[in-house]
This record gives sequence, structure tokens and C-alpha cells, in this order.
Amino acid sequence: MATMPRLTLVQALSLTTALLLRLTPATASPPAWEVTAWTPSHATFYGEYNGVETMGGACGYGNLWWRGYGLETAALSDTLLNNGLTCGACFQLKCDLDHGGYSTRWCYKNVAPITVTATNHCPANWARPTNNGGWCNPPRTHFDLPLVMFNRMAQPVAGIIPIEYRRYDNNPVTEYHILLAVEASTSQCDLQFVSSTRYRLVGS
Repeated sequence: MATMPRLTLVQALSLTTALLLRLTPATASPPAWEVTAWTPSHATFYGEYNGVETMGGACGYGNLWWRGYGLETAALSDTLLNNGLTCGACFQLKCDLDHGGYSTRWCYKNVAPITVTATNHCPANWARPTNNGGWCNPPRTHFDLPLVMFNRMAQPVAGIIPIEYRRYDNNPVTEYHILLAVEASTSQCDLQFVSSTRYRLVGS
């Protein structure tokens, strides 16, 4: 009668490890609109300092001052806007001073990251290459900011600056808040204070 060969301890451990690796699902990287670690991208600006051009927008929020967003908003490239599902999400942005190279010469030093809410769409410009005018062409991630927000990070003369961004929720909901579902949103950052800190509007 044939006998099965005995496995050495090293062989047994190797086989066990191989089986575990095959059973353990690989950890997928989050999509561009959900990254919470600082991630390289670029930013431009549009409109004048009064922000009239930023009102309304593809997300349908209308008067952004009435909504409570003011000019702390951004138009996102297709890769980030995710067919509109990222509307209402908040992102933190800062100049990429460590990896941006010479193009960061217009960035202000030692300034805090800015926080913006996605309210608009930065459309692709297929007539221009992605590295020369087609800033919002897929698969690029890109933030087109109101001029006043861009100017918090850099001098407007820059036109385009290298940045780092991350998804951000600066208004976590607690059990003490009364939540009013008023409009679709994928982020709890789409919350606004109403008359007291115990009442907030939140996307459903």
C-alpha cells in the first residue's frame, strides 16, 4: 500500500500561506472620488472674484449662497464627479509643494488646506490634449475652483497648479442631531447648520 509522503514543517507552512493568500481577497484601491489619503491632482480657476459664474452648476443646487456653500465649491472632472454621484461631497485641497516642482512657485507657503464642496461639472475639452488645456479630460482628476478659493492656495497668475486632494467629512453626524433628508447626496459633508447646532440638513 502506497504511503503519502510526509510534509516538512517548512513545506506545510508554505502550503498554508499559499492557501490563505488565495482565499484572502485583494484590497482594491478606492475610486478617485473616495480617496482619504492625500492624492496628486491639479487645480485651475474660473470666473471672477464675485463668483457669479459658479452659481447653479451641474449638481442643481441653485443659489449656492442660499444653500450655505457660498464660494467654497468646486467643479469636478468626469473622473471625480462619477456621473453626478459625487455631488455634495467635500474635498480638502492643498498645493503639492513636495512633488509639484517648479510649477508650485505661485503657491503660498504654510497655508492650511481649503475645503470645497462638489457642486459643478468641469467638462472635457477633447480639442486639447490632457496636458495642455484639456485639464478635465478623462482619466484626469481635476478641480476647477472659484477664483477666490484658488487664491487661498496660490496667486491666480499661475493658471494651473499641482495639488493634493482627499475626500473629507468635516461635519460628522452624532446621535444628538436631528437629521432632515432634503436632497440626494453621497456625503455627510453636505450638512448645513440651521438655527442651532442641534439641527442640520443632511443628504439622504
